[in-house]
Amino acid sequence: MVAQQYLHTADNGPDINRSKELIMANEYVQNGDFSDGLAHWVTPEDFEPDFKPMGEGAGQSIKLNIGVAISQSIVDLRTKTLHIEFDVMSADLRLDEVLFVIAVGGYNQEGAMNLSPVIGLATQQWEHISGDIKFGELLEDFFLNISAPSEAFILAFSNSRLASPYGPVRFANLSLSTIDAEDADGND
Repeated sequence: MVAQQYLHTADNGPDINRSKELIMANEYVQNGDFSDGLAHWVTPEDFEPDFKPMGEGAGQSIKLNIGVAISQSIVDLRTKTLHIEFDVMSADLRLDEVLFVIAVGGYNQEGAMNLSPVIGLATQQWEHISGDIKFGELLEDFFLNISAPSEAFILAFSNSRLASPYGPVRFANLSLSTIDAEDADGND
């Protein structure tokens, strides 16, 4: 899935939409609002989090510097479609846009990995990103990785513009949920 300026569609790629409300959903990310610090998240050994409150009762955001990724495993999930939501912004107000990458993936019955990236540009304002990730087959043992990529990351979509500067990114309110059957057809 490509967020903001880019839209990538493929048979097993995600469809992006903004602020879709799910009537019935099961949430699979634990501590997606970072209200319990880094509980449930796997981080680099020397990672020192920089949290900022998101407002009264809204948890907090986390800052990821260039080249830092954190992740979470979701073992008790078998599905072909996930709904993802998160808030993102540039953590360096001197940079108008910075690149971010979120990867959601899982494994099929044969053990082969299926991965769907969410690539976008974080701006100086909070933006809420929401979309459905449709995998071509039933997957299990899911994972979620969020990162502020380093300069070694190469954006390789055809017809894409040059990547904006690399820089630190703030993430908040991360959510992965399964979609109720009534919502799966795209009708609200």
